[in-house]
Amino acid sequence: MAELPSIPSRPRTGILWIVAKAWEDERLLLPQRELIPCDIWVRAAYTYGWRVVTLADGFLDDGPYAGGVVVALETANGRHYCALPPAALPALRGLVSPNDYAVIVEGIDGLY
Repeated sequence: MAELPSIPSRPRTGILWIVAKAWEDERLLLPQRELIPCDIWVRAAYTYGWRVVTLADGFLDDGPYAGGVVVALETANGRHYCALPPAALPALRGLVSPNDYAVIVEGIDGLY
């Protein structure tokens, strides 16, 4: 089995594509691949028509992504999950509904 990338201690704006089963079963941020630069992730979302779905249990309150969120991606190849650190949250504007974006921003502000 290939070695999985590790989670950086300070992810800044890199998007972490995580193993779906690890998130669904145990809410673990198990990296599936190297960090994806935020601008490339956003461009891919628009280019490939990914539907970004906010998750009620997606707020992250500890670890290197504390203050960020996990979102689901509905793609042509099924459902996937990505973790966004706080600095990358503005990238969700336009990819999720205005109401969902407000909930994310208000939810994060309410945590800290």
